[in-house]
Amino acid sequence: MHDALRNLLDGNVFAPISPKATNILDVGCGSGQWCLEVANEFPSATAIGIDLSPIQPDWIPLNVEFIVADLNEGLDFDEGSYDLVHSRYDVTS
Repeated sequence: MHDALRNLLDGNVFAPISPKATNILDVGCGSGQWCLEVANEFPSATAIGIDLSPIQPDWIPLNVEFIVADLNEGLDFDEGSYDLVHSRYDVTS
């Protein structure tokens, strides 16, 4: 699904974001593919992916981090600490 959307929309990020972004969050990151690609597009940023399942790859670039967490329990990040928060197909209870 990720590949189809990226190809259809011609990219991963459509929000106005500085090329010097420092923190990017992907909520419900799944395989982590979006985080990996965005970390490559924004090398000055740290891309953090959160998901319930630890299915992301073991080898990752230095500017990528994956966290196993439940979105329903809330996120423990300071307000305004991310330049971009990405979420797709998430349903909370």
